[in-house]
Parts: sequence; structure tokens; C-alpha cells
Amino acid sequence: MSQHQHQHKPQYRVTCPEVFDHRVKDIVGSESLLQLPEDKLFKIRQQIETEKLERRSIFTCPLCNQVLTLRGGKSESGPTLHFAHPRDPVHTCPYKTADDHTPEEIACMVYNRLKETKLHRKMKWWLRQSLRADSNVPRESISVERRFSAKLPDKSYRRPDVSAEYRGVAFVFEVQLASTFVKVVAERRAFYEREGAKLIWVFNTWPIVPEKFTHKDIYYTNNFNVFVVNEDTVKRSKKDGRFICEVWWATPDKINEDGHPREWQRNFISLADLRFDGHDGGRAYYKDVDSERAAYKRDLKSTSDETAKPLTVASVRESEIARLRGWFLELQHNPGSQVDNRLRVELMSFINNDTYDWLAFATAACEAYLFAADLCIWSQELDARAIFCALLSLEEGKALRKWKNLKEIENHIFNSYPKHYALFLHAAKEYGREKALDVDNLASTCNRHKELFKASPIRDQQERRYDALIEALFPRLAERLARLRRNNYDRTGIPR
Repeated sequence: MSQHQHQHKPQYRVTCPEVFDHRVKDIVGSESLLQLPEDKLFKIRQQIETEKLERRSIFTCPLCNQVLTLRGGKSESGPTLHFAHPRDPVHTCPYKTADDHTPEEIACMVYNRLKETKLHRKMKWWLRQSLRADSNVPRESISVERRFSAKLPDKSYRRPDVSAEYRGVAFVFEVQLASTFVKVVAERRAFYEREGAKLIWVFNTWPIVPEKFTHKDIYYTNNFNVFVVNEDTVKRSKKDGRFICEVWWATPDKINEDGHPREWQRNFISLADLRFDGHDGGRAYYKDVDSERAAYKRDLKSTSDETAKPLTVASVRESEIARLRGWFLELQHNPGSQVDNRLRVELMSFINNDTYDWLAFATAACEAYLFAADLCIWSQELDARAIFCALLSLEEGKALRKWKNLKEIENHIFNSYPKHYALFLHAAKEYGREKALDVDNLASTCNRHKELFKASPIRDQQERRYDALIEALFPRLAERLARLRRNNYDRTGIPR
């Protein structure tokens, strides 16, 4: 690079430290974006202006919600690029005018701007409806975003999403949907505890994969308890005549040594089932996991090596089978329930963890869901793992485990597990992944495989023993599986 070129390479300065990226629906640091290669930055600059013509936006300010642009300027070090607000003298924003707001005040502004989404409004309505169903909650005490003032002489206040009184005690509910704002979480917890109110953070679902820091900020400091409200809890509240929510908690034996829960328990509870730290404010929880975990660690420490019974492979597998069997039985009697989501999370763990007891999962499915006496059909662990990994990849639209793309998976199934190939092709069509397999190209590898498959005897020997489990975990494939069974996997097994 010449000296002349080096002098004119754009520099990047941060004037708006964070932006809301509508492509990922989250707040990202400006600096991470401004460090992208120069060619990408100038392409993004063009895209921003193109989107503005269509009255759309790529980046907005998390404080004032104004559309941001990538604007160039000059400095002593040369040309610069930075995120800029509109050139409007009337419009003010702490990021734009550099006023004297504290970092804590700015964090609260961002949090309040982020949280008001359609789902957030719906969750406030769910909370209100559930509280109105409870005869121990006076209706006049139920408020949405009512000002909650501190006791004098303190003049501070907050506006919780929903507040109410239960048997004379103040409860406040905050919906947790936004990104990580640990300062806001800590500050609000301290405020309500100081004012003697019971603070409950609520999610719309759990478990959430992948977890964000904001999820851990809540449950690690709330006794490993997570509260959920949704349409189902509203129905239960109206039916029972009392406020009902879901609670998820981790038992001490299911918490890793690093403190991360690997499994969650669930129950439906009312406000009467809650416990609290202290007499006034404090954490709201259902299970005192912190105390149980401390006792669990003491018991482990006090148990001598001579008397301790080490876990054997057989005992671990028996425990896994018993747990998974319950999930499969629940799913069989209640299709589409939340156990379906838990099984998917569990299945993903098996797929991505080579040390997990895959055979325990398969055995439980066989015993509980398929009711087959002969477990030898699950002896081909790689066979089962391959087809489930392939189907999950097609559903997700991206390759899982070691595969680079869906084409590699197609090639692997065709060459190594051809007894699943017809199902793979049908799943690719059902989930709209044929373009990723290049099926429009008659000379593609996938089309070549399809022609070979049609002419091979293996087309009449397709695996059918996993169908029931596949239907349970991939309900969109049920009709295609039925079609394959009716055709007995003949030439019509290939999607046309």
C-alpha cells in the first residue's frame, strides 16, 4: 500500500456507542461494527440509504429510536466513519447531544425503549388477566406501568410493567425480553427490596436456547428459579380462580460443578406457593435451591470414599431411561405439549455431545413410545444419530455437528445410511431446503444420487422403525411418512 493510500484510509470513531441492529433484533456495540472490513462498511452504508427509501431501517438508536446512518467526516488522523443521528436541530438524544445523563440513566432509557415490543405488551395483558382471576387480588390494585414511588424523603420512583396487591402485600412484575442490562436488573431489585415490594421477573417461555447473559443475570441471583407467563397460564388462572404461573428450577444434582444447570424441573404454582428472603422485600422463589445445593454439597463432602457408592454406567443409564420414558409417555398422551420442546433440547444435547448416553435416549424412546420388546433395533447408534442430525439440520436450515453445509449431509446420508435417503429427500422438500441441495441443477450431486437411488434395490428397504419417534419430534413430516409407508418406499418415494 502506498503512503498516499495509507493516509486516506478511513478511521472509525464511536459517537453512538451502541445501536439496535434490526437484522439480528438486538443491541450491538458500534465499535464491533465499525471494525468490519472497509468494503463491507461501505456496502452497509449503501444498504442503509436504500432501506431509507423504502421507509425501513437497518440501525436505529436504542435511546430515541431514530434511524442511524454511517456518515463520513474528517479529523486530524484523516477521514472517519461513524453512526450519526438525523440532522434535525429540534431532535435531542443523550447520545447525540452528549448531555449529562449518568450511565445508569442511559441504561434505563435503553431498557425501556427495547422492552416495548408486541410480545411485551401481550405479556403485560397476560399478567393483568391472570391477576384479575384471583379473588385475593383486589382489581383496583392491578395496574399496568403505574408509578411506584419510594417512601419519603426518597423522591425516586419506578414504573413496573404490572403491579398489584395480594393479601395486602405489594407485588411488582417485570417482563424480561430485552438484552443484557445487569445494572437495570440489580438496581430494580434493590429498589423494590428497599420499598418492601415483591419483585417477580417473568419470561414467556423456558428453557431458552441459547441462553443470553440476561437470562443468567436473573436465575443465578434468584435461587435458580424462573417464572413464566403465557396463554396457557392465563387459561389455568381463569379455570382455577387464582393467579397461576409456571416455575422452572434446577435441582442440586442437575447443576454442574461450574454452577450451570443442565436440566430444569417445572410446576404450575400460585402466589400462595411463593417464598421470600426476609420479611419485607427480597427474592421471590418456589424452591430454595441455594439452600438445597449447599446441603447437597455438605452431604457429598461428608460421605466417605469407603461408603460412597459410585455411579455405574448401568445406574446412569437406568436413571436416564426413567426420566426420558416419562417425557415420551407425556408426549404420547399430550401431543404438542411443552415436553415436545424439552425433548428437542435434549435431542440437541445428544446430537452435539459425543459423551452423552445416546443409547439411553433411544432405549427410552423404544420402551416408552414404541412399546417394542426387542431393543436390538436401537443398537445402531450411529444410524439413529445420523438421521436425527440430518432432520434437525434440514429443519434449522443449517448443518449441525461437523458438517459444513446441507450438501455434505445429503452426501453422507446417501453413501453411509441409504435406508434413510427417501425420508431425507422428503424432509428437504417439506422444509424448503431443495435449493440448498442444488436440485434445480440437473448435473448436481443430489440429482445424480436420486437417479442412482431410483435404480437401486435399497429403495425398497427403507428404514421404518423410527417413524413413530420421528413423527413425534417432527410433526410436519407425519404426512410424508404416511405417504412413504403407503407406497412401501417404491419409486414414488422420491419427491417430484
